[in-house]
Amino acid sequence: WPLILIGLIVVLGGAGGMVFLRRRSSGPVSPTISSRTYESADTLAAPTRVGTLASVAGPLQGETFAVASAPITLGSADSCSVRLPQSPAVAAEHVRLWWRDGLLMLHHVAPGYETLVNGSPVEWFSLADGHEFSVGDNSFRFTALPGDERPGPAPA
Repeated sequence: WPLILIGLIVVLGGAGGMVFLRRRSSGPVSPTISSRTYESADTLAAPTRVGTLASVAGPLQGETFAVASAPITLGSADSCSVRLPQSPAVAAEHVRLWWRDGLLMLHHVAPGYETLVNGSPVEWFSLADGHEFSVGDNSFRFTALPGDERPGPAPA
């Protein structure tokens, strides 16, 4: 009897563990760093504000970029929304910006590189009107535009 009882406990314990792991793996998935994740998050949390990103230092100084509903990627890759000149301090995909709950979120996505806000390295940061951040030799200032209407087509 003791061997049968021990065998039954082992089988039931293994089955319970499998059920636990299966339920746990079907739960929410933590976000990964890919543009697809941010695009789907953007669709769910459409922006309530718009703004501009002005280059205030570096090779792109004087250029301005619109910040609307689509996520923005800054880096040296051809696929980036804001393409920075290649540099040892700039990753192919360095920073992602997207709207969440009316705030412009900055996510540093380049391991081994730095993104600075007020001279301090950041991984995540909520940009407010007037905040500046640096990627390599490039510095940008975010300006929130007035109004809280969602960007979209003009009324007919």
